[in-house]
Amino acid sequence: MGNTDSLFSLMEARDPTLLVWKLYLRAVCAHCERNSLLNSLYAIQLRTRDHVRAAITCVLFYLKDVHTYVQLNEKSYHLINARAHLKDYRTEKTSKTAILIIATYLYCQLPITILFTILGQTKIIFR
Repeated sequence: MGNTDSLFSLMEARDPTLLVWKLYLRAVCAHCERNSLLNSLYAIQLRTRDHVRAAITCVLFYLKDVHTYVQLNEKSYHLINARAHLKDYRTEKTSKTAILIIATYLYCQLPITILFTILGQTKIIFR
């Protein structure tokens, strides 16, 4: 990938959330996908913490240049990586929901059952 680490450092110095660069990053990712630059695409997705798209890229790694079932079996670690990315997404999403519930509870002092009803949560797991 070359100097992407230094480029991302400069981008994050300007905007740590990378929202300013969202349009440009989207265009770079589209270019990488169109031209089958999967390693570059994957590196960007990891850096931007885009877990779902990183999982999809892992599936593309798994399916790329495969002609036999033996080759599929040899590349199965890509599916394990994809599953790990989806677990990371779920963990991040769950923790954000839990933080929202706790913040709302502390701010409003509503009973926790009312908060679950308001937020439409039927099951929250705190670990």
